[in-house]
Amino acid sequence: MGFDLKLFVSSVDEDLKCPVCRMALENPVSCPNQHLYCDPCIRAWLKRSRTCPLDRVYLNEGQLKPAPRIIVNILKNLEIKCPNHENGCRWTIQLDDIAHHLEWCPFQGHGPSTPPSVDESEAHPIPVNPQSSLNEVQQLRSICDKRDDLDMMKKMIQKLKSELENIIKHSEDMHQSVEQINGSIADATRYLQYAQSQVIRIILCSDEHDLIVKNAHMDNYAINCTIMNLNEFITEEILMEYLRQHGMRPIKCVLDSLFFARSRNFRVVIRLSDLEKLSNSNIWPIGVIIVVNSCNSTNGGSVISGNRARQECTLFIEAGGTYE
Repeated sequence: MGFDLKLFVSSVDEDLKCPVCRMALENPVSCPNQHLYCDPCIRAWLKRSRTCPLDRVYLNEGQLKPAPRIIVNILKNLEIKCPNHENGCRWTIQLDDIAHHLEWCPFQGHGPSTPPSVDESEAHPIPVNPQSSLNEVQQLRSICDKRDDLDMMKKMIQKLKSELENIIKHSEDMHQSVEQINGSIADATRYLQYAQSQVIRIILCSDEHDLIVKNAHMDNYAINCTIMNLNEFITEEILMEYLRQHGMRPIKCVLDSLFFARSRNFRVVIRLSDLEKLSNSNIWPIGVIIVVNSCNSTNGGSVISGNRARQECTLFIEAGGTYE
């Protein structure tokens, strides 16, 4: 026999009703065709007939199996009123706890509550039912037990709150530590960038120093040069200025006593670092010849011939030409 449908708080699905008793399933079992029945209902049916109540297929008790777990769980979670509801019990619990509730329900085995009849001729108090008092004591004990469980749950909640506060505090400390580490990394990055710039500066200064030393070393050597076949109007001052305009630093310039008609020769002393500039044939007009000799050498040196065309405008230096 299943559970009365009127006791359930909400409507029961058709799949959870027994086809035999048409009530909610109690101790459900299934047949090979997956039909669900109350265990006592189907066994009573099979004592009268060896067929399934729904499809009339042959069926015996050995073919019955427990209902699927999902069906059992759905039934356990259904809200149901106490079967003693009409007797005065107002408990509403899950179906899974109904058996435990009926063990101590104070209204178990009693009819509907009615006012006790009192004989007005007798002034005696209403007798107390010892069994009813015992059931009430059991109910109070159950409530006290649940109160202990509630207190335990409160303590657990308080403990969890404390642990959560500790976790939050620890996370805040970790966040501050991470910020400090990020600040230290930023400072270290700036120091590295500064150190890198200083290293580059040192390297550049070293290269510049080597260049200065090299130029100074080259400036300590002087070169004697003879510039021949210049314009007759060229003087020592004009030639010195012309060399300066082309980035050279001439030391000395003397007019050579050996000259030809309408042309002049000059002896010039320059620094070794200016030799490459002096040897550029593109700054000298065609016809100009430069003989380069070392100051400490009596042998002849390099000979450079002018390469600039006569048609190009020059700065007053043109062999056999006019002063511009």
